[in-house]
Amino acid sequence: MLLRRFRHIFTTRNCELSVIIAVFAYFSFSPRLVDVPLCPSAYFAAIPCPTCGTTRSVWHIFHGHFRQAWAFNPLGFLVVVIMIRRVAVLSLNDYSISRFLNNDHIGICLFTMFLLVGVLRGVGLL
Repeated sequence: MLLRRFRHIFTTRNCELSVIIAVFAYFSFSPRLVDVPLCPSAYFAAIPCPTCGTTRSVWHIFHGHFRQAWAFNPLGFLVVVIMIRRVAVLSLNDYSISRFLNNDHIGICLFTMFLLVGVLRGVGLL
């Protein structure tokens, strides 16, 4: 009986939701972002990749510093939208809004936007 209850609590869905909520809590309540190491391309080749600065961008979004977030990396806004979408899909699994958000077309659209913003930032247009 107890094992069955633990299996229900420790589903993949609940574990993923817990991790995302923990990340939200960290980004929301931390007074400063711990030193994030540079990505290998920026460190070794001095060439920033399209996702460089996304972690700092997300941290600034959670603290309401939208201008600084955009300056670090516009992808941060898209990452926050994707994370919120995932939380909605995981927590509202019996509702029609969850089925709508979990639609493959929306996922493909968000992924395409992520790639497009990354490429535009990589070539210096963003």
